[in-house]
Amino acid sequence: MAAAVPDLRLTLSLPDRALAATVADGHFRLPAEEIVLDHVAGDLHATLDAEAPLEVSIRGARLSHTATPAFFAPLYLSGTASGPPGALAFDLRATGLVGVPDARLTGALDGAGGGHAEVSLDAIVFAPDGRQPRQLFPVFGYTVNEVGGVLDASGTFDWGAGSPPAAIDVLLEDISFVMPPGKVERLNGVVRLDGLVPLSTPPGQQLAAALVDIGMPLTEGVAKVQLRPDGQVHIEEATWRLAKGRLTIADVTLDPLDPHGTFDIGVEGLDISAIANFATIEGLNGSGLLGGTIPVVLDDTGVVVRGGRLESRGPGFIRYKPKELPAMLRDGGEGVSVVFTIIQNFRFEKLVIELEGRPEEDMTVVSKIMGGNPDYLGGHPVDLNLTLSGPLASVGRIPMCIYDLPDQIRDSIEEFHHDE
Repeated sequence: MAAAVPDLRLTLSLPDRALAATVADGHFRLPAEEIVLDHVAGDLHATLDAEAPLEVSIRGARLSHTATPAFFAPLYLSGTASGPPGALAFDLRATGLVGVPDARLTGALDGAGGGHAEVSLDAIVFAPDGRQPRQLFPVFGYTVNEVGGVLDASGTFDWGAGSPPAAIDVLLEDISFVMPPGKVERLNGVVRLDGLVPLSTPPGQQLAAALVDIGMPLTEGVAKVQLRPDGQVHIEEATWRLAKGRLTIADVTLDPLDPHGTFDIGVEGLDISAIANFATIEGLNGSGLLGGTIPVVLDDTGVVVRGGRLESRGPGFIRYKPKELPAMLRDGGEGVSVVFTIIQNFRFEKLVIELEGRPEEDMTVVSKIMGGNPDYLGGHPVDLNLTLSGPLASVGRIPMCIYDLPDQIRDSIEEFHHDE
């Protein structure tokens, strides 16, 4: 540690062996951690007895992270400390920028170069048109935008040789945000931090989200994740609901500030009738279940699907009977007319859907359907190949009228509030 105290005033009273010190513009630096404590102003009262307690009052100090970008914005400290030298008990208050809530830090040194502290943060309320994480944590920059919801934290941490991991619980309550490659709505959970510099968590942290939209609207998400000390997020397992089915990813590691990579989304139980309902195509309905795999690539431009393939899990049907024929069917000629006649009551034995492209831009969907229409040529077998292209988002959105938190996550949030 490097230190400089350019303005130090000492007052010594020999009769009662009392020492008083006033510090102004003190400067302390921890180069390895890139931490600076400067503009330190305060008072110290002690006696010349080495075992006598000290009394310290910190009128003000600024705590900064000097890395570029900084992990946290400057904090302004005030508080008191008292006790034997090397084993001071302290009570500090940290205040950030105007409008940023306070944090309280209490604890004690252990006399051997270590110590223990308890920290509690006043709840931070984010709003898309108001306070944003980059004001508190510049390291996020403009990667995370339009943040809303509540962030809170409390817990303990130790330092020194042989100290245990930190145990700080961070509450995420109805957090919504936009960042590459999409947006998240109503993220909830309580995450345990076991490391502070750098931030890290144990494995198995549970989170739930109402919506994760990466061009495909994935609802009712539940995930087990770990934030590693290198800043990577390891997704141990995550599941979402889509069209009454389930989408799953497992063992995926991503850098949240630079999301690039490849992974597979496993799909099971997609209900064709549910897909038809939210596709908002008048006169379309069907029955059957789909499953398969959707390989995903994350690059500088967002999400790309490469070689997605879904197959029917048994027979089903597709019916398309609009009240009024679209122009492309009405004016498409004899071949199109025959196809329209067949799909008014098409009973398929096998349905394969192939997906390729960017869900929000130029997704190509190729449907290969094998079966027949019992009302056309006596149900003679027919193979249909249909190709659609365009933004997948244009087929409609799943409504989110109801979103129930999983019991375990709801319980952890209630326990956090109860312990405050």
